[in-house]
Amino acid sequence: MDSSRIDRRLAAIVAADVVGYSRLIERDETGTLERLKALRKLLIEPIISGHHGHIVKLMGDGALVEFPSASAAVEAAVRIQRAVEENQRGQPGEDRLSFRIGVNLGDVVHEDGDIFGDGVILAARLEKLAEPGGICVARNVYEQARNRLPLAFASMGRHRLKNITEPVHVWRVCLEAPASGRRIGTARLSGRVLAAAGLLTLALVAAFGVWWLDSGGMTRPAEMAQSSSHPSLVVLPLENMSGDTSLDYFSDGLTEDLTTHLAAFPELSVVARSAAFTYKGKAVDMKQVGRELGARYAIEGSVRRDGERVRITAQLIDTASGFHVWGERFDEEGTDVFALQDQVVEKVAAAIAGEHGRIRAAGYRQAWEMPDAELAEYDYFLRVHSLIYRFTRKDMEEAGRVAREGLGHFPDSALIRIKLGWVHLQFVRFGWSDDPQHDLAEAYRLGEAAMRSTKLPALARLHGHWLMAMVLGRYRQDLEQMEAEADRAMQMAPRDSEVRAVLSEPYAFLGLPEKALALLQRALKEDAAMNAMAWPQSFLAVACFGARKYEAAIEAANRAGGEATLFAAASHAALGQLHEARAAASAVLARDPALTLADVRQRYPFRNPADLDRLLGNLQKAGLPDRT
Repeated sequence: MDSSRIDRRLAAIVAADVVGYSRLIERDETGTLERLKALRKLLIEPIISGHHGHIVKLMGDGALVEFPSASAAVEAAVRIQRAVEENQRGQPGEDRLSFRIGVNLGDVVHEDGDIFGDGVILAARLEKLAEPGGICVARNVYEQARNRLPLAFASMGRHRLKNITEPVHVWRVCLEAPASGRRIGTARLSGRVLAAAGLLTLALVAAFGVWWLDSGGMTRPAEMAQSSSHPSLVVLPLENMSGDTSLDYFSDGLTEDLTTHLAAFPELSVVARSAAFTYKGKAVDMKQVGRELGARYAIEGSVRRDGERVRITAQLIDTASGFHVWGERFDEEGTDVFALQDQVVEKVAAAIAGEHGRIRAAGYRQAWEMPDAELAEYDYFLRVHSLIYRFTRKDMEEAGRVAREGLGHFPDSALIRIKLGWVHLQFVRFGWSDDPQHDLAEAYRLGEAAMRSTKLPALARLHGHWLMAMVLGRYRQDLEQMEAEADRAMQMAPRDSEVRAVLSEPYAFLGLPEKALALLQRALKEDAAMNAMAWPQSFLAVACFGARKYEAAIEAANRAGGEATLFAAASHAALGQLHEARAAASAVLARDPALTLADVRQRYPFRNPADLDRLLGNLQKAGLPDRT
């Protein structure tokens, strides 16, 4: 062994593997590998690099990653597990990807680009103890992380592990527990408490509090209260750290642009700039800021300049606890001040706002952890919304039950009534309805009744226009009215990529696939997390098939998996690739043996008969039966 090539050091090691990898590969090798690749590129690798980690080795079913500290390793592991959970909510249960993760701090030996040693072996053994979606850590990792991260841990006791001489005290990161940074008792290995539904999103830090929603726009502090149902956010003036007063215009402009940009999200109530700027140049206590402005969250940060290089830091703080929910550093270059401001504003907004932002994730967590007796109207909305996005029949049935329970407590709630309309619509979309016409009529009735309210909160208006556009476009096939409702929804939420992505679907069915593709491509560009999610890829497959872009439809369908594979089968058949078409159709029938062309006709209501005939004809070539 050449000692000049050996490097021995103390490092935090993360070992991760895919749960049920062999089963997933056997079921659908191409789709599994595509989805794993997308997860790694779009979610996992950015989180690792953001915590100064280094991927040492990638195996087919896992990875070995090195971090400079135990706390960085644990925080990255938590973010990865939560991001993957959020990403996989739309996948059928048998196709969902999940990881086990083990974290150890120990001596490792670097040689020829690989790492070895007891530290690596123990990390791998800890990973085997973790449950799907879980994280197990060694005692030394727990000791370092417990006071640095707002996480809870549960002792799993001492374990004898293969090739490890002494028993190891193992701790489990409690992803389902309130972020407390403390030990919460002892857990048996088989007794993992299920994580609360719909909590998670890309790159999420475990330090959440509640965010109450009602209406959007900038708001005066007197109109806001932390105990109300309003979401509340203040953008504090970014601090100029350069000692150059000429840079004040840049930091102030960035603060103002960020305030204006975030106020365009209907779910957020943003404190007016004039109130926020009263804190400029002052040392502030975040809890005091929260009390004085009625803001549950605050954004703070700083700006430094070195020549043409500008470094901007930004943090999202929970003012109730003082915990950092999110933080990021941006290094930008250039002399175009406005372009620099726009770049940073877009990145910050994408991280904290919208369906996949940290604030919505915090709301999900709070809504599911809160006792039922204390639920507010918005908590019911969040519970229903998160259940809908799990895309399983069981969860959709539960969404309907929760919505009706919410209406029992808040009978005048337009927001909950609209979400119940969405539940009826989804039952038809996924082929679960025993009476599709009844469910469609109920979706329309609930949406129309809610929209007649004269005092409709912004969030309810947004979801109402959104629902009506889907019903009118997909099932009533009324292009003019659908576009009017879709335009209203997109005007209300010009920054919300989720709204655009979902509204692409009725355009595809109404014979406007290029319009659908334009909406999807913009959404996928603005929200990178969507590129690794199943449902946007399934919409993309439909739109590409409608536009006769068959190769692109196959790629999107393979990334989406599930029933979207129908569009891979049809596209292969359209290209004359009958062997591949039959293989794709067989994969769909393996999941749903009773599926027929008649079911497809009902679920995919193309307005143009020629489009529907093209889909059904190609699926028939692929081997989908006319009837069971």
